[in-house]
Amino acid sequence: MKLKKLLSFLIFSSLLTGCNPKLESTSSSSSSTSTSTSTSTSVAPEEVDIKLLATSDTHGKFGTHDYALDSEDTNGGLTKVATYVKEARSKNPNTILIDAGDNIQDNSADIFLEDAYLKDDAVHPMIKAFNKMRYDISVTGNHEYNFGLDILKKIIKSNNATTLVNNVKDKEGKPLGESYKIIEKGGVKIAFIGMVTPNIRTWDSANLEGCTITDPVVETKKIIAQIKDKADAIVAVSHMGIENEYGVENSGVKDLATQCPELTAIISAHDHSQIAQNIADGKNASINGVLVIQNANAAKSVGEIDLKFVKNNGKWKLSDSSSKSVSMKTVEPDAELTSILASDNTYAINDAQTVIGNASGDFQGENEVPGIPDTMLKDTALVDLINKVQMHYANARVSAAAVFRADASLKQGNIKKKDLANIYNYQNTLYSLNMNGKQLKKFMEWSASFFTQYKERDLTIGFTSRLYNYDMFQGVKYDIDVSKPNGSRILNLKWEDTNELVKDDEQFVIAVNNYRATTGLLKYGGGIFEKGDELPTLKEVDIEQGVGVRELIGRYIKEQRNQTIDPVCNNNWNIVGTNFDPDKRQALINAIKAGTVKVPASADGRIINNRALTENDIPA
Repeated sequence: MKLKKLLSFLIFSSLLTGCNPKLESTSSSSSSTSTSTSTSTSVAPEEVDIKLLATSDTHGKFGTHDYALDSEDTNGGLTKVATYVKEARSKNPNTILIDAGDNIQDNSADIFLEDAYLKDDAVHPMIKAFNKMRYDISVTGNHEYNFGLDILKKIIKSNNATTLVNNVKDKEGKPLGESYKIIEKGGVKIAFIGMVTPNIRTWDSANLEGCTITDPVVETKKIIAQIKDKADAIVAVSHMGIENEYGVENSGVKDLATQCPELTAIISAHDHSQIAQNIADGKNASINGVLVIQNANAAKSVGEIDLKFVKNNGKWKLSDSSSKSVSMKTVEPDAELTSILASDNTYAINDAQTVIGNASGDFQGENEVPGIPDTMLKDTALVDLINKVQMHYANARVSAAAVFRADASLKQGNIKKKDLANIYNYQNTLYSLNMNGKQLKKFMEWSASFFTQYKERDLTIGFTSRLYNYDMFQGVKYDIDVSKPNGSRILNLKWEDTNELVKDDEQFVIAVNNYRATTGLLKYGGGIFEKGDELPTLKEVDIEQGVGVRELIGRYIKEQRNQTIDPVCNNNWNIVGTNFDPDKRQALINAIKAGTVKVPASADGRIINNRALTENDIPA
């Protein structure tokens, strides 16, 4: 999991305030999601309209099926995008198709990377779709590096599109892709420059050992200097979010647009935010006058940029530009591409149905408050299972694990491979770290800041962040007092095996996933440790030869429990410090069940239950 830093639309809107667009707004496009901009020019005898269509963060979604969960998901898919692309090309032959990365990970796409499938040079279905759809440009996303450089190079080789990745060089010093690509349409030359976030050095350090990852903004500036006289417009295709991540300079496209005003547009990715215009005023989204678009994940949208050029004195000049984001929800899948991918579809569905074991009972009960997952509020057999697996394979005394889905569950009966994705949604690997008691307390306090502080008249506990930012711990016993401010909530921290208080100087091994290790525990700036603090140290990376935590859960069920597991919960932690009025709380629950009260969420929907419900929320 590289769990990424994501922006809400409102945050992005505020980002755009004060931008000075290159082109003065004079007219609106036909879509409500875009606004054209133009400069005043004399009528030219020659005009060319060029359309850029962009996808990104498709994450294995080649059809309309969620293979990890084995259920239909018609909100997006490359088969739908193919329909839209065909129609766009029929209207404008000067159409260029681009992808900004993160394609071969998630939605069980990893099964197509296994030796059994890749033999005889079989092509990954995502790349098979890219080739059929005739993508012109492809850029690597951070998740393309999850599986090692050998697989990535095989993927790049099988992709007919030009792969751009200028800021990553392998152990031999060879760049993984081209630096740039100039495509000519109707006599107009558009240059594309491709980069990936430099934070791959953190998330996939083991896979990138010996490689060189350079600053994407510095590299982009170098290429612009080389090609600015060779192209009529320059577009950056950057698998980077809007803002910098983890305080790493130049890891966001805001820095890129600010330092590279020569760019006409930036096709951004990584945040999974559907961005094409400023929410505040409906105008084109731009930073420092550079047009910026980004897509929703899982091929749910297509970003579209229309560029109009006129010829003056023998040179093409940009006279008009507009952007929009198009939802794929109501688009019909392309029948031809669907047929081509039919065998891959069958393969993935059959894989999801593979029975790996049996559960003797339910591992997760019904939520007390509908819409607020009990998994976050009390210990459950589901989280205990994840932590047991991590402790077992890491040979650790302590484990920390998060739940990524509000509906995560494991029901009584046969356990199929698809159920593992419900338990553990991301493809993280397992790390072990050397840690002491003082560091553990800091880690646990950071995790406990996930909850809003309890106040009088509150009837629920709110969440301050996304679910993956809350870890639950095994190997220790503890209370979380949510009536106290952040930094002082962990009470009665004791060892499970000895019932003794955890001392600051005690040394032990903790098991965590690669994301938590690399973004929070082994570095400053992740919110857990500050400069001057002693950091935990890495003991072992990618335990079990890089097999993911999800797969280790399946292995544990098959090998350690004779394929049958029991829902055991030791209730080693509790939330304390609340004083809910039981009658009023029940009245609130009844109102939620009746639909007269809704559990609140952030504007982008990514943070559920983002504030406490109070007595004031009970309908009169």
